[in-house]
Amino acid sequence: QEKAFAAAVGSMGVADAAAPLAADIAGMPEVRCARVCLMIHHYDEKVDMHGLCTTKGQPLKRVSFYNHMRSVCAEVSGFLSFGKPGYLLAEGPLLAIEKLQAEVEKFPSWWTAQEKMFQRNKVADLTTWRVFKDFAKVRTEELKELFESMDRNDLYEEVMAGTAMDPKKKLSKGKHR
Repeated sequence: QEKAFAAAVGSMGVADAAAPLAADIAGMPEVRCARVCLMIHHYDEKVDMHGLCTTKGQPLKRVSFYNHMRSVCAEVSGFLSFGKPGYLLAEGPLLAIEKLQAEVEKFPSWWTAQEKMFQRNKVADLTTWRVFKDFAKVRTEELKELFESMDRNDLYEEVMAGTAMDPKKKLSKGKHR
């Protein structure tokens, strides 16, 4: 095990390398998971219902982006926020998140999305790691309360960093030069 640990440290770092050994000792396999957040300028019901899903070898069809994500990416939890800006935050097994990202690329309204965050983790219990229980629609202006209700202000701050909703951004005094 020492050789395996030394080899892992060389490519990952001490904390990441120690995690698999801790899981082996506990007898629990680790799950590779991820959390991603994408942001677009605005998102509303009209944009959602006019999504075009392109599939290889099949004609374009109009489908709701939200409903498509719920049906195709059932292992993913998180939210799609409607408002300005619009956010897609998804979490789950790494392969499910990668599949979600491939599905997002089929919808032109998301082609200009900015990736705000992409976190990869190895966890012993995916259910405990998750912040969200399912995939839901929310209004952008309700996000702060949503994260506060889950006691995850840290995640809210990470998602909102650099936006008009950034809690660390200083408010202007109304005087512009």
